[in-house]
Amino acid sequence: MTKKNAGPDKKLQGVESLLSSLEYKIQQMESHNLSLSDAMQGFQEGIELVYSAQAQLKEAEQVIAVLSRKSDATNIDIDETLRRE
Repeated sequence: MTKKNAGPDKKLQGVESLLSSLEYKIQQMESHNLSLSDAMQGFQEGIELVYSAQAQLKEAEQVIAVLSRKSDATNIDIDETLRRE
């Protein structure tokens, strides 16, 4: 079974979900109601969320760069193409 790449909307939802989860972790930690062990666990999970979001955003930047180079090479007006869709 092969896994298909998620489209731009799925990637954006993924980043938004990661950021929401990170925001929740931060709120938990700022509440000061956590034990040191729970705070450390939350911090570790938060760092993992940051790395995941950064990786997805970096991938999106690379896709945009490739598409921009392709549009420059073929004289495609990206704004005009998006307006048609």
